Amino acid sequence: MSDATMKRQFLRPLTSQERAVAEQNHDLVFRFLHANRLQESEYYDVIIFRYLLTVENWFRRPDLYHYQFSTIAWHAMSSALHNDTKKKRRQIQTVSLDDMIPGCEDLTWGDVITENNLEYVPYCVSPKPLDAFSHMIHEEVHHCDGARFGTVKQ
Repeated sequence: MSDATMKRQFLRPLTSQERAVAEQNHDLVFRFLHANRLQESEYYDVIIFRYLLTVENWFRRPDLYHYQFSTIAWHAMSSALHNDTKKKRRQIQTVSLDDMIPGCEDLTWGDVITENNLEYVPYCVSPKPLDAFSHMIHEEVHHCDGARFGTVKQ
């Protein structure tokens, strides 16, 4: 890909011709959300902004006229959804210590956290060789439907 196609694009006000195409094909957005079983309240903004950029690109790039607008828009919305999914996977997930651990009957995250776990932070240990303090650490592992939860005793 050339630098021009890799460049981040920003929305600008649509021209009257672009606005007409966007309005005429707006049902594509709802069909896409429905086809992918996405909640409108959660994904509309992710999809609509890429859709509007696609409308702008449709008029800027005549080479796209070889394809139907709906094909280009559907592909762009799929890309937006994929990028959003990747972004969400990278985000840290917050859990409550009172939440049940999936696959573990009556075991919460708070049950596997002990005072010893909270005091042991490996990157804060004084700069000793690994072998010098590894003998002090004993890992007690609980198995629960294939999951491993360790408690550290010193």
